[in-house]
Amino acid sequence: MTLPLLIGVLLLPKDVTGQSCDEVTLNEARKYYELGKFDLVISSLEQCVRSGFNEKLKIEAHRLMAMSYLSTDSTAKASLETALLLQINPTYDANLFDPPAFIDMVNMLKISDVGQIVTSVSKKAENIYEAPATIAVITREDIRKRGYNDLVELLKDVPGFDLTMFYGPEYANIYQRGFRQNNTEKTLLLIDGIEENDLWTNWAYIDRQYPLSNIERVEIIYGPASTMYGPNAFAGVINVISRNTLDAIKPGQSIGISGQVKYGSYKTRTLDLSVSGKKRSVSFTLSGRLYHSDEHDLTSQKYFDYDPAAYDEVDYNKLLGISENAS
Repeated sequence: MTLPLLIGVLLLPKDVTGQSCDEVTLNEARKYYELGKFDLVISSLEQCVRSGFNEKLKIEAHRLMAMSYLSTDSTAKASLETALLLQINPTYDANLFDPPAFIDMVNMLKISDVGQIVTSVSKKAENIYEAPATIAVITREDIRKRGYNDLVELLKDVPGFDLTMFYGPEYANIYQRGFRQNNTEKTLLLIDGIEENDLWTNWAYIDRQYPLSNIERVEIIYGPASTMYGPNAFAGVINVISRNTLDAIKPGQSIGISGQVKYGSYKTRTLDLSVSGKKRSVSFTLSGRLYHSDEHDLTSQKYFDYDPAAYDEVDYNKLLGISENAS
């Protein structure tokens, strides 16, 4: 049985003016926009969009920022803000009274399906079709629809991956684009952009320890990415992006809970749970996963038919002891 526990604490900083991230902030930004003070709209919303607003407020903030960028002829930045908006709500429809340029941009991005934003290629937010790499994105919705039980099952279903299953201390080896090795050492595993490969061996231990209930999306880069991430990214990069704490909490609530309980063959039992909460300028997420399974019965093969408890009776001190009259 494994009991990993991932704890994330996010301090939501306030700017020097003590700005709060709520409806009041949005109302102030709306007034700035009506007065034509577009720079103030952007500066007042940037911090809250990154770490303060919930999904509903983020959508309105991205809308105001996109329209402000369009008003200052910053089309590329406006397109990025609109794409971020569509990433939160792919079915978003612009208001009839919004500027025609913004309405056209929303409709164009929806039709061309380029509202998908990635951060793994250049370490900054960019459109998936403009990123200088071959990349695949598996979203939270994809994970739910496909019914994956763990990260390894997800990678089994993605093109360009071969897996060897061991079901032991090393659960699986992941081979990307046909580059086989004794261990997963040429594919870089990241959690929210932080390297997870072993510091000494460079191995990536991809197991069943990552709670899927706390994964927002998985970004996969195919091919060398050593320029950005170093030699461990020779075959590619897997970046697991956790869910934003505020997105896991419904408006008006202070706590959000999501999880899965599963039971299957070989007496397999799984509990996958994430609890998110916020209090003033502090938010937190607790994620954990319980997994137990009898796995495959291999006792029909003599080599595997033994009682593991027999090794508890072995006197290792005697076997490894030092004797003066050793012969």
